Amino acid sequence: VMVLIAFERWNDILKLPAPAPSLSIPTAMWHFARGMAFAHFGDKRATETEQSAWQAVVAKQSPDVVINETNSIGAVLKVEGALLSAAIARSRRDEKETINFLRQAVAAEDALNYSEPPAFYPPVRPLLGRALLDVKQFPDAEQVFRADLERHPRNPRALSGLRDCLKAENRLYDAAQVDQQLRDAQSKIDKVSTTQDRK
Repeated sequence: VMVLIAFERWNDILKLPAPAPSLSIPTAMWHFARGMAFAHFGDKRATETEQSAWQAVVAKQSPDVVINETNSIGAVLKVEGALLSAAIARSRRDEKETINFLRQAVAAEDALNYSEPPAFYPPVRPLLGRALLDVKQFPDAEQVFRADLERHPRNPRALSGLRDCLKAENRLYDAAQVDQQLRDAQSKIDKVSTTQDRK
């Protein structure tokens, strides 16, 4: 589910069958993913329905249960909750609330302990950067994208966001440099994908 979210495969997410009711954590993730998908399609009512279902599952879950040996499920669910709230705020065209909730999601992600694979995926900062870019807060957006690249070098979403931010600021030379980094990163991803397909 997290990989489908990362690649924004919203239609595929909505085709996923519900996990068994006894699997509370996967069920919460399923509702979260569906909420994000419906938000992408602009279906505010369905997004709110999935948020309510997510909240009902989470309310029955002990937040102290540890996953991947380093983080509690409660800490991970804080990221999901903030992202769902941001998605609903965005559907209401409330830019200020969207950015506020995305900042909360970033703070919750930062509070997670390091693990491989990460306890939450994909990184949240590029979403905040895009929201800031949409409201033309270019210096803040640039700072957010650069902060993500410090944590996740060559992250294509952060690179593309930073490039677009620099273009919007008319810093075309810098934008071209970042665009080259993006093409290099994408080329490496394509090579890995091709190698795996051959295997």
